[in-house]
Amino acid sequence: MTINDLRIAATELLPLDADRHEMALVHLAFMAQAAVVPALADAAESAAQRLQEPLAARIAQLVQAGELPTHLDPEHEAARLRLLLDGLRLQLITTPRHAPASWALAILDDHLTALTAQPAAARRHHSPPSGTDTVHHLRPGTASTERPSRTGAPLPPFTPEPHP
Repeated sequence: MTINDLRIAATELLPLDADRHEMALVHLAFMAQAAVVPALADAAESAAQRLQEPLAARIAQLVQAGELPTHLDPEHEAARLRLLLDGLRLQLITTPRHAPASWALAILDDHLTALTAQPAAARRHHSPPSGTDTVHHLRPGTASTERPSRTGAPLPPFTPEPHP
């Protein structure tokens, strides 16, 4: 197992050809339904876990083989990769003119490259919120001028609300 093997596995989950595009459309439709039909929520969580487990196993193999730093938590990194792939899949399906395959692959490659070099001090683990009523909100405050919104107005800095 190499980092390139992980990249190949990850790209298989992106809609980069007609068959995977159709699969991604079905996945997107299912996830949209799971968001509003409580009976589907368990199936959506189960599907995410079925993807999470092999990603974590592959990352653990890479850590063990010395391809990735030993300070990495395979479960955490698998979750990060899964969430990145979910976002890339969504962008490739919903905004194909603004999110070409080359862009998605470059984002994936940047992420995998960062995994190989990221020092332990820079790692922060974020657990998913416990309970369904926890929501992170942007706090009003001083606006950041580094990243304008689509309207050109500055975006406020992101500060998650503390968990109770």
